Amino acid sequence: MRLTMVAVGVACAAAAHAGAPGLPSSPFGYAVFATGDVTLRNKVRGVNGDVGSNGGRVLVGQDTPVLGAVVAPRVTVRNDARAESLFCLLLEGPGGGACQAVTFPVVDPALLLPVQVVPGTTPLRVPSKGSTSPVAPGAYADVRIGSRGLLVFAGGTYAVRSIRIQPRGQLLCQEPCRIGVMERVRLQPRAMLAGTARTRPSQVHVDVALTSSSPVFAAAPRATVGALVYAPGGRINLRNQGNYVGAFVGKTVTIEMGALVQAAGP
Repeated sequence: MRLTMVAVGVACAAAAHAGAPGLPSSPFGYAVFATGDVTLRNKVRGVNGDVGSNGGRVLVGQDTPVLGAVVAPRVTVRNDARAESLFCLLLEGPGGGACQAVTFPVVDPALLLPVQVVPGTTPLRVPSKGSTSPVAPGAYADVRIGSRGLLVFAGGTYAVRSIRIQPRGQLLCQEPCRIGVMERVRLQPRAMLAGTARTRPSQVHVDVALTSSSPVFAAAPRATVGALVYAPGGRINLRNQGNYVGAFVGKTVTIEMGALVQAAGP
């Protein structure tokens, strides 16, 4: 089994500040960040952290609270949406407020390089209600976890072709891990991708290489994700009523009604 390193041009260090005082310069200093558009649908339960875009629009839907800054060249704020502060060049919508001055891009494009992944040829499959001993780092083919199944990664660096987790299935990292995915990540309803109790969301990295206009990282309703997700070539879609802790960095990002997003701690 051949181990292939995942090349990602992203620094996950503590965010420095550039563009405007108090704004992160690392993409992972934001709860949600995109090179293009970010869409927070109406009645998102909340975003606890900053939301930003280097070159697109951030839409904050009706009755959606952001407990942090909203930063983008163009910001649209719907009725009864709330944000602690706004930084933009153009402000639209009935939500009111005023934009503070900021220089774009707020994140250096050199920190947003493509992902390169070379998966292996051995699949990882967990049947419904099945479980595994911790799987060693390495290169694998498709990862498939059946309903209520459990797959545990021991920790380290992994390269896989794709990940699909069926309803209530779980993929957990026992120790800090970096998972490179060549194609797509799909979580079905109530599925989970995170660390175990001793592994923080900031220690679980999921890096997706695929370039596509359709979602390359998609979490279905009531899913749980605790990770730093990086998909610079595609769309991240976090569905309704889910719980998402970490950072979600994509070409575009959509957060749907009832979802709760929280920035990763240290």
